[in-house]
Amino acid sequence: LEHSLKTISHAVLLDTVMREQEEHQQQQRNEL
Repeated sequence: LEHSLKTISHAVLLDTVMREQEEHQQQQRNEL
C-alpha cells in the first residue's frame, strides 16, 4: 500500500510539473 501511494504521489507530482512547464511555454509564446 505504501509503495502504491508513493507511486501515485510521484505521478501527481510529475503531472503537475509537466503542466507548469506547458503553461510557462505558452506564456513565452504570448510574449512573442
